[in-house]
Amino acid sequence: VLKKEWEIDLLNQLNNHVVMIGSEYHKHDGKMIRRPNVITCAFDVDVFKKLNIDFMPSMKSILINENNQHIFGADTGSSIFMDTGCDMIESLITRGYETKVLDIASPRYSETHKDLKVLDLNQRGEEYHLNGVAISTHLGRSLTRNFNNDPIVSNWTKKVEEWLNGQV
Repeated sequence: VLKKEWEIDLLNQLNNHVVMIGSEYHKHDGKMIRRPNVITCAFDVDVFKKLNIDFMPSMKSILINENNQHIFGADTGSSIFMDTGCDMIESLITRGYETKVLDIASPRYSETHKDLKVLDLNQRGEEYHLNGVAISTHLGRSLTRNFNNDPIVSNWTKKVEEWLNGQV
């Protein structure tokens, strides 16, 4: 997390219709588009309890068609992977609720380079922004990275520490 009181900023986005806000996947990640994921998120607990929302992933790929394109945002005819938290989006949207996203910026996606605030172009990771303000960052692959001596992790950690110390 890169911003103090981030949870207040996210919770302020929720209302009777918008019941979840979170970091987004990029359109080339093979997952849902312009829908929140669980990397950084806030949600209306009462609605989630009422709907018996489950964060467990089906870990399957689904084909996007005209019936589900409005739910998952990907192009009709494409396939997306249903990772952790993706399955619940259908439950929310089909019951009339809406979601918002924290915009992604990453060295991996050239069209987002102008939006980077923390990471350098030669780094790995993503940043997530709300109205142009950096809220969080994510490196990914924590199960396979050695966080004690992986140079990718060390470089990312250094940039996060510099950001938090006001050096970026």
